[in-house]
Amino acid sequence: MNKNMDEITLEQSKKPIYTCPDIDSILLKDLDCIVCMESAIDMLGYSNGENRRYIKVYSEKDFHIPYIKCYIVENLSDVPYVEKEGIKVSPIEFAMNDMLEKEPFSISLFDNKELRKIKAKLLDKLEESNSREKIKMNSQTLERISQCILHRRLK
Repeated sequence: MNKNMDEITLEQSKKPIYTCPDIDSILLKDLDCIVCMESAIDMLGYSNGENRRYIKVYSEKDFHIPYIKCYIVENLSDVPYVEKEGIKVSPIEFAMNDMLEKEPFSISLFDNKELRKIKAKLLDKLEESNSREKIKMNSQTLERISQCILHRRLK
């Protein structure tokens, strides 16, 4: 039996639109894009994606596909990425930094365990880095993550 939209329960409406990397792969398979922000963090395995309603991507045009939110960039080749199972994904340090700059409220989607995991990876990247710009960016991002974790402990 099909339910109309008025009959959907509150619990059902809270469920995420997508949580499975296989679904992401199917949706993104033939698109010229780079997965970004919290969607990239999910795809890289640092969170479970439970609270996400869209797959966020950088692209040169809007695809007008439900559940994919496009952030238009002038030249996709200027955006750094790593490949994960054949899909271009923003590296963790860029994904987190972009998310904090463009949608700072999104950090609340991550629980403290996920934030600690992300912070540990960023610390590793910081130790590996020899670029001053990258070190500054990672240090600022780490500070914001630490503030979020601390703020939650004080509540």
